[in-house]
This record gives sequence, structure tokens and C-alpha cells, in this order.
Amino acid sequence: MAIYFPNQNIQEIGGGLNLTGGTVVQIQETRSTDSLSVYNYATLNFLMSCTITPKSASNKILVYMHVPFRFDSGPLAWSLGQIFLYRPNNSGTQLINGGWEGGQRNIIHHYEKQYLDSPNSTSTQTYSVYCVNYPSGAGTMYVNNALQQNSDGYAYLRLTEISA
Repeated sequence: MAIYFPNQNIQEIGGGLNLTGGTVVQIQETRSTDSLSVYNYATLNFLMSCTITPKSASNKILVYMHVPFRFDSGPLAWSLGQIFLYRPNNSGTQLINGGWEGGQRNIIHHYEKQYLDSPNSTSTQTYSVYCVNYPSGAGTMYVNNALQQNSDGYAYLRLTEISA
């Protein structure tokens, strides 16, 4: 007996499942427990990386990152925490460049972004997250509970391979 769904993504044919485009092939996730104190804009501070080896060159990689952080009071009224996603590292392709205005001090911020990547390869892909604080000397951006508040949570990077 065959079972057909309206979107035709999953079909049972001859007693077995036939999975077609749009299904999850695999998920890889990294959680960072490293604490960072980010002081300046000149230095990219490495936070974490995660790797995935696509099963097909036509598949997509959905990248989801979550980075909790806070700012100290600092000498200026504001600063800008920036978070970058690269493939494979900061010498490679920049996929996300996001920021968060740090006018609100000592409040936990949760930076979350998604990116749908097309690496067009079956080679292992590495995705890396980096942080900076702008302008240099404006204060400190604390990532991953660096202030020992025990409530900030931890950063993580999830890679989901989606079939074409």
C-alpha cells in the first residue's frame, strides 16, 4: 500500500520510505562553554566552530547560531557588539555580519541568526563564529557568562543538512 502526502515529500512505496527534497539529512551541533571578554574592534575573537560533511553536493546547509552576551558599563554611553559567521574561518567567506547596540548595559542579549548556505560540495564544511566590540575602549562585551552571572546561557552553532 502506498501513502502519498500532498506535498509529495514522503512516500511509502513497496513497503519502504522514499524521501525526496526538503528533508533533514543530518544535524551537527557545537555548544561553546568558553567565556570571552571582548574589548576591541581590531581583533576577531574566536568563539566556536562546527563541521558537517554534506551527503550530496546539491544539498543545502541551514546554519543557526545563538550567542548570549552582555556589556559592562564602560566609559562610553554605547558600544556595538558584532558577531560574524565565516566558512571555514576568518580567512574564508563571511556569511553573516551582525551587530547589537550595547546602550543597555548589564542586560543579557541573545543574538540569533539563520543562514541557508549552498556549499555545492561533499567535502567537510566548517562554520566558525567570531566576535568584536566597537569602538575599541568603549567597554567590554562578555560572551557566554563571562561575568559569572550563571544565567546567560551558552552559545551554540547548529548545522542542518537539507536535501535538494
